[in-house]
Amino acid sequence: MANALDVTIRLLGDGSGLVGAVRDSRDELDRLRDNLNENRESTERQGVSLSGLATKYAPVIAGVTALAAASAKYVAAAREEENRVAKLQGQLRATAEEAQAFNDVADQVFRNGFGDGIDESIDALVNARRRFTEASQEQLGAITQDALLLQGNLWYRCH
Repeated sequence: MANALDVTIRLLGDGSGLVGAVRDSRDELDRLRDNLNENRESTERQGVSLSGLATKYAPVIAGVTALAAASAKYVAAAREEENRVAKLQGQLRATAEEAQAFNDVADQVFRNGFGDGIDESIDALVNARRRFTEASQEQLGAITQDALLLQGNLWYRCH
């Protein structure tokens, strides 16, 4: 039985193995439910109150529930990134690897504080890439940041 710490470390790592970690979490929940049912049946046969078991397993159940919620959040984030990469691949007619690299540049632009969201950073990067086809990833990042900065300044001056 994998413990919650191992699964959490895998989730918070580099993101690889996320789907497996979610499956492991689901399997752990199933095994825990089966164990609880077995314990309940056993204690009912012995006439022992289940309140003690509920108290004993409450922290474990709470931890597994929290882990399942975190797993769902990371799966959703991974799907969003896959969708962004697919969008970039289609818009730029790029390979999956190139699209992932473009996504990483757009993500860094957004993390640097440019754009109102990752989608705006991606749109600006796509526009920059279409105009500057020979620019490197680093140059595209700088061009995209400058374009978003200029866009923000123009908006501010016009409003």
